[in-house]
Amino acid sequence: MATNQGANAEAIQFHYDTSNDFFSLWLDDGMFYSCARWLDGDETLSRAQFNKLAWYYDRMDLAAGSGLLDIGCGWGGALREAIARQPGIDHQGITLSKEQLQHCQSDAGGNLNAALLDWCDLPADKTYSNIISVEAFEAFAKPDLSKQQRIDAYRGFFETCHRVLAPGGKLGLQTIYLETARSTDTPEFLQKHIFPDSALPELSDVFSAIEGLFSLQDAENAAYDYYRTCRAWQKNMRRRKAEIVDRFGVELYDRFHTYIAMSLIGFHQKTAGLLRLMLTRV
Repeated sequence: MATNQGANAEAIQFHYDTSNDFFSLWLDDGMFYSCARWLDGDETLSRAQFNKLAWYYDRMDLAAGSGLLDIGCGWGGALREAIARQPGIDHQGITLSKEQLQHCQSDAGGNLNAALLDWCDLPADKTYSNIISVEAFEAFAKPDLSKQQRIDAYRGFFETCHRVLAPGGKLGLQTIYLETARSTDTPEFLQKHIFPDSALPELSDVFSAIEGLFSLQDAENAAYDYYRTCRAWQKNMRRRKAEIVDRFGVELYDRFHTYIAMSLIGFHQKTAGLLRLMLTRV
């Protein structure tokens, strides 16, 4: 059985358990904390986030009787959209964030089937037709791993997905990846103050890790989508600055504002990219 070679629950909770109320002040209404998909210049952030889900779900089989597993389910937005498309779908979300789990299981979050569970601990007796995992992958390998160790860590994740997917099942993956930068270039600020024990993959890491397990159905590189998403978050954060500082303190505001500003630069300069993949189990 695979083991998690990346961020543990404590590291994930350091970031995501800051406060549900804090994130709600600058994310969209659906609480999506990942890159949206922008189709024109007039869309709202909420519309662009649903465009992203449509890219995945239009390529999956969400028919009655199918199942969906969301690895790193966040505040449950992807599961809620799947249920809206196919009421009664057999769904399961997993997260390492206690705050996110509380929201998913609440009335406001949709009373979803969600659990505090690491992907490597998924039970072997349950299979799904579809898996979606949106920007959890960045936490699956620690910064001090060698390239081969990173590939092995990612391979463990894909082997687990292969194990819990039905034959021919779909895996929708979204991850930030290093475009021109290398894993050793990650700023200390991000590793220490934002995402401890996490490192972005290189493109070759991902494709080496899926070999023999999945075939590629579709792919999209959307760095500019993430630039626009970060711009929207930055505008929301600045608009609500007084409230954020009053409720959570200037240090937290400055830390996250700096992180968003650094992300904007990375996607604008294309040192980082955004990879959307639709994979089929072989």
